[in-house]
Amino acid sequence: MIFMKIIKNLDKILDILVDSNWHSFEEIKNNISLPAETLNQLLCFLHKQAFINIQNEMLKITDLGLKFAQL
Repeated sequence: MIFMKIIKNLDKILDILVDSNWHSFEEIKNNISLPAETLNQLLCFLHKQAFINIQNEMLKITDLGLKFAQL
């Protein structure tokens, strides 16, 4: 059950980023009802998997992330 929640939240994050524009952490946080700590852990996971780039608290999906989001 927890695994499915995690997958749904990862999917929500990628849905926001799929436009390939830079988005702020605050924007993501405001669109996903998760505690900041949990959101940060999910974003770190996506970054470690090379699905997103993070620069100066701005986030952008990578080509690999786009391919994953299309699945």
